[in-house]
Amino acid sequence: MTTKIKEKIEELKDLISEQIGDNVTSVRIVITHQGVEFNFTQRGAKNLKSDSISMRNISGNWIL
Repeated sequence: MTTKIKEKIEELKDLISEQIGDNVTSVRIVITHQGVEFNFTQRGAKNLKSDSISMRNISGNWIL
């Protein structure tokens, strides 16, 4: 992978971390010749507590 691609991926990660909701715990991006697919995983605080899980969101903040 080239340095430029790595830099752009890091920029995208930073942008997603800034703009995404507080309950998003992961983002999956699939790029093919047909286009781009985004999948977001969200976990709410109540759901996490009921499963006895502590988790950080995509920005690195604890989901309270």
